[in-house]
Amino acid sequence: MERGRFTLSVALALSILGCGGSKQETASAPPAKASAPEAPTAAQKGTSVEAFRMGRSIGPQGFAVDEGGPWGQGDPVNYTFGIRNLPAGAQIELIITAATDKKKVFDEKKTPDASGQVAFTAPDTRTWAVDDYETQILMVTGDATVTLGKHSFKMGASKRPAK
Repeated sequence: MERGRFTLSVALALSILGCGGSKQETASAPPAKASAPEAPTAAQKGTSVEAFRMGRSIGPQGFAVDEGGPWGQGDPVNYTFGIRNLPAGAQIELIITAATDKKKVFDEKKTPDASGQVAFTAPDTRTWAVDDYETQILMVTGDATVTLGKHSFKMGASKRPAK
């Protein structure tokens, strides 16, 4: 039994070590021709989304709380997250789109605070269709837009009693 665990551990370690080798090969390859350097992309600068949260309210520390599904029509939808290594002047755009008809139900741009934190609150969801939704987090710099992340969720029928 011990030999089986050891073999599995070694195989797993080797498969993990085998990932990413092509990145080093690509990085060490000489350029095809000498030219002016291109502006670094988001991936090269290490721009990333951190501490992503989706919840029904914003807590006292400024983070989304009351997380988890299922989501129902009328539930508030709040997003909070941090952006690491955001280029100067860049904004974050959050777009929520219905899966069935690709209709945008939310689209807003914001500049994160000095620590890189940003929060979005979607409008009243009572009018949203029962559907799957995709959230896109985009970085907008001048004319360029880069996708930093995506998140999907389901919106079901209202769970709140009718008044």
